[in-house]
This record gives sequence, structure tokens and C-alpha cells, in this order.
Amino acid sequence: MPPYIPQGCKPLNTITQRPQIRVGLQGEPKVGKTFNACTFPNPIVCNFDRGLGAHIGRADVVEVPFYDGAFCDTIVKRDGIKAPPNKKDSLRLWLTTEALKLTAEQTLVVDGNTSIQAAFETQYNLNPYIGKSGKVDERAIWGEKITYFGELCDYFKALTCDVIYICHEIPDRSDTGELNGRVRPLMSGQFGDQLSSHFTDWFRCHAITKPVDEVSFNRIKLFLGCTEQYLKELVKEFPTGTMYLWQTKPDSMAKCASSTMLNAPKFIPANYTSLLKYARKISQS
Repeated sequence: MPPYIPQGCKPLNTITQRPQIRVGLQGEPKVGKTFNACTFPNPIVCNFDRGLGAHIGRADVVEVPFYDGAFCDTIVKRDGIKAPPNKKDSLRLWLTTEALKLTAEQTLVVDGNTSIQAAFETQYNLNPYIGKSGKVDERAIWGEKITYFGELCDYFKALTCDVIYICHEIPDRSDTGELNGRVRPLMSGQFGDQLSSHFTDWFRCHAITKPVDEVSFNRIKLFLGCTEQYLKELVKEFPTGTMYLWQTKPDSMAKCASSTMLNAPKFIPANYTSLLKYARKISQS
């Protein structure tokens, strides 16, 4: 007798549509995070950082101007004429209304995490939690932050489209506050430890100067941990003097991972085409 399958459920080998991809991108400023996110199909950019200048003229890129207070006022009106725009709740409401209308052929790009944290803190500080003592509870903000960013991640999972979430990175520290030689997404509080777990893929972005001689070629090959032939192929991918790469696997510096790709190299060109090249086939486990 075949095993019982509950109503509304189906075995994975009967699924014909590619599962949602949710990619987290972390990296230093100016390593191509936003530019490379916009290689995904039909990007809809929740633009907090106002960094789309490199894409001017592209009809396929749609901007959601969360940097614009007047736009945010159309979603959630600010509390008083002198109050800052409520970007925090505008994003939350937009994700539960307009974003739900996006299709599988589109990509939601959230740019970026640092500004969203600032928006959260701005709104919280306007109305902080007052404890039983009648004083501000200095610890309450951390619980509220876990709740808020957990909700955002749940909203991303409810969407039909793919999602790219962009983060800056900072040096990581041990429990005693000492630098430990690693890097991590720039997210204060406990949610920073679980952020990457909400995404199917988490990549670190690198911008590397193309090798100009044998010495630099061998140095880059050692850093990438790749074969000579693979590095030669990478160099051909980039017409300018810089190679933009995604790190797809963890090392002593960063916790990277991918469930979308199978047998991918540790470093791939930072674009949608490269991700698809190594993407799991629907029939594969």
C-alpha cells in the first residue's frame, strides 16, 4: 500500500515549477551587490539606498522609492508634519499588498539592510517601550527587532517572485567582543545570527582586479582555490579590469551556502546566468 499523502500535498518529484530563490548578498561597499542583483529577471527594487544610477535607461528595472518620504507617506502617513517618514511600516505594508502581486517572472531586490535597520530604529525611538518602572526598557528594542525582521523574512517567503536581499558586512566578533577573523552581515542584535537561515542561498560578493601577469594570476588562483583553466574562463567573462564574483561556499572568513545550486565552484561570476548554470534540476534531489 502506498504511503498516505495528506490533502493539498504532493511529492517533490511531481513539482514542475522551479522553487522560489531567495538570495542574500553580503559584501563591502562598491563590490557590485546592487548591480549584480539586477541581472535577475525583471527586477523590482525596494530602493532605500538610492543606488540605481548605473541602471538609468533600463526599462526592465522598476524602482520602489523608499528613500522618498513623500512616497512612504502614500503608504503609511507620518505621525505629524515634523515627524520622519515611516519607512519601517511602509515596507511592511507594501510587502503584504503590492509585493504579493509580483509574478514568478519578476525579482524583488531589497536594497538594503542597513537602511532598513535605520528606519526600524527611527520609528522605535519615537515610541520606545516603557517598562513597569516608568522608564524606557533599554532591552526591549532587541526583541522588537527580532519580531520585525522575522516578519519581513516571512513576507519574502510568501511571495511568488524570487527575492534578493542586500547587506553590508562587518568584521565578526567573539562572545567576548574580540575580532575573530571572520566577517558577517551588518545586523545588530540576535537576528543577525539567524538572518542567512531565511534564504535559500547566501553569497559573499567580491570584486577582484583581473590578473595582469603570471604572479598575479597564480595569486588569484590560490585565493579562489580553482584550476588554471577555470580562472582563464573567469577572466574572459569580464571585459573591464575587475572580476565580480559570488562566493557560494563557506570558508574561514564567511558563512556562505547554496541550496539552489549543485556542484557549483566556490566562486562564480556574480550574475543570474551563472546561478542558473549550476542550478539543480527539478528532478534532482
